[in-house]
Amino acid sequence: NVMTLGSYAFAGCTRLTTLSVDMVGTIGEGAFDGCINVTSITIGDEVTTINAYAFRNTMITEIVVPDNVTGIGVGVFQGCPLVSITVPFIGNAATTASTTAGVFGYIFGYTATWHGGTVMTSAGAGYTSQIYYNSDMYNYYIPSTLRHVTITKDTTIPYCAFNKCDLIETITLPKNVEWIDGNAFLDCTALQSVDMSFDVLTTIGNSAFQNCPSLVRIGDVEKTISIPSNVVTLGSYAFAGCTKFVTVTVDMV
Repeated sequence: NVMTLGSYAFAGCTRLTTLSVDMVGTIGEGAFDGCINVTSITIGDEVTTINAYAFRNTMITEIVVPDNVTGIGVGVFQGCPLVSITVPFIGNAATTASTTAGVFGYIFGYTATWHGGTVMTSAGAGYTSQIYYNSDMYNYYIPSTLRHVTITKDTTIPYCAFNKCDLIETITLPKNVEWIDGNAFLDCTALQSVDMSFDVLTTIGNSAFQNCPSLVRIGDVEKTISIPSNVVTLGSYAFAGCTKFVTVTVDMV
């Protein structure tokens, strides 16, 4: 039987080193919070919901969240020294867009401050401090160790999805991405490649890839941007500051 793992069920169990979560539908809030010697976590296909802070302050360096998961709470991986992560969607759910919960950093936790407050940099904060702006400003705690991100299901890359994730080097997107919203990869200064397809893409929003000076590949060919005719909207400053590209082909109608 698929069960629910209760809130803080194993929190602070510091002698645990390996977790295999099978036959569980819901992982409760803080279920393994503070299990500081855990270096390996396997999440089974039965899991559909991972609640807030479930794996906070474990010592995992990589994690794969299976496609059956439909919800990930705030701060689930806060304090984890991840190098690579695979998740089905960006933020807390595939349906979330243009909210503070709809950006990549949400699953690592955040602090809200007044709009125009101090923007924490990676060098100053010790983590990749992603930014999201609305009436307030939000600093997210993406680990400074994180270099590689894979998204497996999301067909829409939301507003500010990876804005100012300035230490991430590679991002892999699903082949059926249809929409990249504004500021999605703005100021990702260490980003070198985005593995994606343009086959069904219709929209690239304003400043989507602006100021990505290390970016050498979007799609299949290095130093070349090819925009096919199915892309009907290419926003202002979409690729401004992407200085490593030498060829641009635009076949829009």
